[in-house]
Amino acid sequence: MSDLFIAENCAPTLAGIKTGNLFSTEVTDIRAFRRELRRLNRMLTGKGIRVIPIRIQNGHALVYLYRPERLAEDMRDTETAALLKELGYTCANADSLVMELINRLDHRRSFPHEIGVFLSYPAKDVRSFMKNTRKGVKLIGCWKAYHDTAQAAHTFEQYKRCTASYCSALKRGVPLEQLVG
Repeated sequence: MSDLFIAENCAPTLAGIKTGNLFSTEVTDIRAFRRELRRLNRMLTGKGIRVIPIRIQNGHALVYLYRPERLAEDMRDTETAALLKELGYTCANADSLVMELINRLDHRRSFPHEIGVFLSYPAKDVRSFMKNTRKGVKLIGCWKAYHDTAQAAHTFEQYKRCTASYCSALKRGVPLEQLVG
């Protein structure tokens, strides 16, 4: 995983404008993969960011790069907390919620679509997506927006500009650790 790959997939979280990003990466050498995760965590933990694999399966890893303090804040949102409670999440803190999400990824056949709230998607949109993935969609970008499309469009554009800016800076030789907000 190059720093450019990380920026292409996670710039909004690195910049501090998003709670978390998911990305998938091929894992051909588990030791090299773990070394890379340690490198990233050494670089990013002091800036309030964690990088963890949330599923490794069939030669691929699904990786969650996130800001734990911002996740805790997101989980205090009334609508988000209600959604997770309805879905049977029992943990009160963000770290435990991430562990519960990982457990659901490991033990369920279907993908846990509530993962959207772990990625800064509005709980209303996550709930609507879970009810019917197609009905009522008003805008598609980083997620399917069913409700506040003006805010969603603004957010999609903000993420796009952030990613372009980070990738451009990396290509000019700016180290990733200098870009992290």
